[in-house]
Amino acid sequence: RRVTKMKMISPSNVAVAIGQTLKPHEYIGMVRREILDSYLRDRAAGAGATVINGLFLKMDKPSDKTSPYVLHYTGYDAKTSGMGEKRTLEVDAVIGADGANSRVAKSISAGDYEYAIAFQERIKIPDEKMQYYENLAEMYVGDER
Repeated sequence: RRVTKMKMISPSNVAVAIGQTLKPHEYIGMVRREILDSYLRDRAAGAGATVINGLFLKMDKPSDKTSPYVLHYTGYDAKTSGMGEKRTLEVDAVIGADGANSRVAKSISAGDYEYAIAFQERIKIPDEKMQYYENLAEMYVGDER
């Protein structure tokens, strides 16, 4: 579905409407991370990348223009029986696509922010009630102090 309206709602139930300035062909981009992540992995593998199941720990930057980046990670595969094994990998480029609390971004001191929490839930509601949400998303935010 294409979301063209969004309501941001505070804990005290104050709502702000988003999307009122959209042109008829525009919409508010929404993504389900599990689908996006799978899509990106599949595309990378299809282009020749080796997909590694692991947890990024840290990165050593190249010492000069011809040296590689060295990634330190815990690898999980059939050999580790789910326990994980510390490994390193030398690479020419690094793309940090590891979400809001990016370990990759932190490893290069890319900046920080105070809050970034997201939660989603999908529920089945009757079609007649879903009509209200056909192009609307609601986001409940913040803690008013």
